Amino acid sequence: MKTFFIALGSAFIGALLAIGVIVLVAIMSFMGIANSVTKEADQGSSLVLSLDLRQSLNDLPSSGPLSAIFGGDKGFIDLLDHIDSASKDDAVKGIFIRASEGSIGSSRAEELREALIDFKASGKFVVAHSQGSYGGGPSGVRAISAADEIYIQPGADTIASGISFETMFFKDLFDNLSISAEIEQFYEFKNSPSVYKETGYTEPHRLAMTALAESVWQASLDDIAADRGLGVGAVKAALESSPLSAERMVALDLADDVAWPEDVMDMVKERGGDGTELLDIMAYKPAPAPAGAPVIAIVGGEGAIVTGESEQSFFNNSPSFHSDTIARAILDAGDDEDVKAIVFRVDSPGGSPTASDQVWRAVKRVQEQGKPVVVSMGSVAASGGYYVSTGSSPIARQSRAQSVFSVARLHWPMACAG
Repeated sequence: MKTFFIALGSAFIGALLAIGVIVLVAIMSFMGIANSVTKEADQGSSLVLSLDLRQSLNDLPSSGPLSAIFGGDKGFIDLLDHIDSASKDDAVKGIFIRASEGSIGSSRAEELREALIDFKASGKFVVAHSQGSYGGGPSGVRAISAADEIYIQPGADTIASGISFETMFFKDLFDNLSISAEIEQFYEFKNSPSVYKETGYTEPHRLAMTALAESVWQASLDDIAADRGLGVGAVKAALESSPLSAERMVALDLADDVAWPEDVMDMVKERGGDGTELLDIMAYKPAPAPAGAPVIAIVGGEGAIVTGESEQSFFNNSPSFHSDTIARAILDAGDDEDVKAIVFRVDSPGGSPTASDQVWRAVKRVQEQGKPVVVSMGSVAASGGYYVSTGSSPIARQSRAQSVFSVARLHWPMACAG
């Protein structure tokens, strides 16, 4: 009898907790919706959009209940789309950027820079403020170099002296544990097995990593030099002599002046005109596509490629790359007569060969039906991440892919699957 009452009490308490969670979710959902409506109502007639690169973003939007409640349903591709939309919006006068204090990734720096250049071409301004950077390579500087003006906080230092890669090798550990790694390696430049089978870089592995580092470093120098009107050699010498003080950044023309962030915020609002307000770029509501505009579906996968359906739960709603979900989204978009083309956003280091095959076949099948699939690669598209892309139309840089989907700015309902 005692056990019965304990079980009954436990069930009662569990039920109360479940009801409490449901009520809490309902209240927070209502607050989230109300907050969204308020933000939309507060979007004034004169805006400067604020972009904080110190905040982390997934490449693709998150999905699920928590994202809907807390507003964490935006990704890096949304940021690019918002910049593109804002370039055509008369209410938006400019963009104010808080620079990253670390790395944002070389690919993101390149994509963001190109988006800002297109934004400026519409006659709007871009102003950036930096509180310095403390390692992580040149991506933090490269991401803001296209700004019309760059300000840096007094006392801040900038460190962007180069690019390096590190690899941890496990063979010594495996030998001590009497473990033998049996991995099939295809050709000398398929270097991931080396992590488990070698104690250090093989010559092909070293050559590949060195070539990558030098390529990214040179591209970064070229972009910064072009944006700041400097010689590539001058930028290289300046960054390689870092850390650079705020005053030294100004003297070397890598920044325009020394200023506090609050002063620059006031300045950009004044530049926007009377009544101008700062609005977080992720809270900005782009104008809807005009009626009858062609529909471009955006399907995306992020993370390791695995088989099966994506599993969304209340507490786990991160983007994923499940082959059933991604393949079905591509095929459904391919079968939809209203969809004129598909942008396939890939951000993946690879994974299951069979899962990659399934997604590749879906892309190939839609292509065979006569509907173009353009791939836009995110931070990484390696191994299976590159393979799934090869069945598409010519693989696009982000600037090209963005110009395609900005025609409609309509996301396929199953886009960004996972």
